[in-house]
Amino acid sequence: MRDPFPNGQTVIGTPLLQMIDWVYESEVFLRSEDALESSLPSQSQSVIALPPIQRSSVWRPKQLVDLWDSIMRGLPIGMFYLIKRQREDISGTLTGRTKQIREPGYDLLDGQQRVRALLLGSVGFSVEKRCLWVDLGDREASKHPVLRITSKGQPFGYDAQTGNKLSLDERRKAREKLDDNAHPILHTDGRGRVSDRELFDNKELIQDGKPFSPQPPLPYGADSSCTFMLPTLLQAWREKDPSDPDKGSTVLRTVAGSAPSDEALKRLHEAFERIRRAEVALLCVDPNNLHPKREGLLPLFDRIGAGGTPLSGDERLYSIYKYHYPYIRDTVNQIYEKVGRVLSPTKIAATAIRIAYVQAGKGPEMPDVAAFSRMMHEEEQKKEQREEQETFQNHLKRLIPQPNHEMSEPGTLLSSFQAIKNLLVYRREVGDFWIPDVLLASLPAELWQVLLFWAVRHPKPVNLEQSREEAVRFALFWYLCVFNKEKAARWAIASIREITGGTIFPGIVLYRRFVGNGDESCAHALMPSQQMRNRLCAIEPSDWRSDADRFVVDGRRDELVSAWWWEGKKLLPWLQKEYIHRAFPDYVPLDDHEDNVPYDIDHLCPAKDWGDNWRNLKNRLVGLDQNLKDKVYRCKGVVGGGIGNLRLIGLSQNRSEQDDDVSDKMRCILGDDQPPQAAHAEEMANFAFAPEDRGVWRRLAWPGSKVGDRKWDEDRLRAFQTAVERRAAWLYERFHDDLGYGQWTNINGSKPLPPEEA
Repeated sequence: MRDPFPNGQTVIGTPLLQMIDWVYESEVFLRSEDALESSLPSQSQSVIALPPIQRSSVWRPKQLVDLWDSIMRGLPIGMFYLIKRQREDISGTLTGRTKQIREPGYDLLDGQQRVRALLLGSVGFSVEKRCLWVDLGDREASKHPVLRITSKGQPFGYDAQTGNKLSLDERRKAREKLDDNAHPILHTDGRGRVSDRELFDNKELIQDGKPFSPQPPLPYGADSSCTFMLPTLLQAWREKDPSDPDKGSTVLRTVAGSAPSDEALKRLHEAFERIRRAEVALLCVDPNNLHPKREGLLPLFDRIGAGGTPLSGDERLYSIYKYHYPYIRDTVNQIYEKVGRVLSPTKIAATAIRIAYVQAGKGPEMPDVAAFSRMMHEEEQKKEQREEQETFQNHLKRLIPQPNHEMSEPGTLLSSFQAIKNLLVYRREVGDFWIPDVLLASLPAELWQVLLFWAVRHPKPVNLEQSREEAVRFALFWYLCVFNKEKAARWAIASIREITGGTIFPGIVLYRRFVGNGDESCAHALMPSQQMRNRLCAIEPSDWRSDADRFVVDGRRDELVSAWWWEGKKLLPWLQKEYIHRAFPDYVPLDDHEDNVPYDIDHLCPAKDWGDNWRNLKNRLVGLDQNLKDKVYRCKGVVGGGIGNLRLIGLSQNRSEQDDDVSDKMRCILGDDQPPQAAHAEEMANFAFAPEDRGVWRRLAWPGSKVGDRKWDEDRLRAFQTAVERRAAWLYERFHDDLGYGQWTNINGSKPLPPEEA
């Protein structure tokens, strides 16, 4: 496309399809390996790219559908803001790569999400890992084309009305239909059945010994003979003879075949005509009108990209970082490729900033936006900064090197992420000392910053085995117990900064600093497992205890016991990690697709049983006086909502069991207390269930009855409370003892050492 702003114009209207072609041709050019050495075919043409400060793709599936629906109805889609590239500049492609562009052209300051959507529907933009479809068999298609969308994470699509993900049952039916007559789709290399998310990839697959071709699969509920990829139809239609206005329907009939109705094809042809006639407004802005000597287009991007409201916090830091040092985008992509999506791009950038800030001799805290902007600007003005100087920017450059920059030291951000992930993830030989991926993606950014700072400072610990154990211990302790994450990060980074040599990870030192004494703490202190059992379990069987009865001692709340009871469910993925690892091999929580968690939190004694509305529940209380009924009313959620009554279970199994009695859910509790059979032992191992507590769970069971028939008397109430308390204590024992926290808490129950003695 030639320069769209000749003769100093700043606002123009241009055909929508012409702008799409401009973006697509520029993207193909920028993604070519020789783009730095080549030039466009004509020097009069220009390249449109992304400024480094741009965000990544954030639009939801329904937004993509709605944009194309608007275009096909002839509705406007807003203005696009461009900025002219004044020099050889660093810009980005829609794939997230960063390049130095020598060709003239413009950067897209606002409109990236719409551009990505436009490419998806016009040329099939594979980077989005989504696909837009036209369903010409839908009964509404005779009035207006019906659009559907699928994605790698949701290969069977979304609800056409709401845009929500399909239900588990709908996804199951869609896969069963695809695996026609029990002939599953397989990998050609013998790796077995193809997972749902792999159906979207353009790979060679087989079904019943023959090549499997429908990639990606059609949306669930769509008419297979009348549903087509939108780019396929639009590109064929665009190639028609423009002088023949009636030829469009003929071309569409040729591509679509005989199945779609004439009326549906006519409406699609009319919609494509509206697309052809559509124009968009392009506005060329001059960044020099806003702080030309300091921040360039940053203030403008803040206001345009945020609808007039300046960005704040991590997003603002990331924008400044990308503006001054665009290669951060490439490092983020490398971390996602080699490690996984453990943190958002803004948090990864904040991590690099914090580590460099400490390395440059600043404090252990995160610099605010003003301080960061000032440092980047001031150091950039210094003409002669030797690489070995300990400046803030030089530390950033060592953490995130420029492409092809040879680094002799291993302390880069990427290698540190890899080192920490290798410490924490599953390996067959590491026993209990690993963290499932779903928890890695849940760990707070401040914890990652501490772990990564240690990896940068101590790339070769003297004992990798002990470092792994201490790192896992520390990460899970933090996840449960730290209540002031920023204070914990400051204290930990300050402590690690003082440690020299190739030491093991200082988990116990940091633990003792965190729990401190009195107000000088940022985390709850752990306690030995027997002490936790004494605190959780009533000495004598009693009626249901309230929250205060359980967690308040001498007028003060026991925060750890309360945290375990109410928040310990966060650690169920660790307590049931073998079950998750074995039962859901296709679940990849660190991948870049939108996947559903394949399991749910289930109440062993179903919530409908004890947590029903009071009108229904009180009619099932038998033999209780009014005082006890009042206590049940006040405390019913305290017993059933604690970790002792919870487990993780596959979504389909949870759906099928729903409100079944605990004896129907957990067959292992039936029978006597002799050693369990193999199937029962497996069930207990899967769902983190103590074999020695089968008897008490059996006492509260009411097998074979509907919820409305299950009665609650005093004995059953006491059994329920006892069962939940014992399991909560047993789960804490697994957490505390299996991870070896005894060396932190001291087995004799004494208090941790004060920081100065640690």
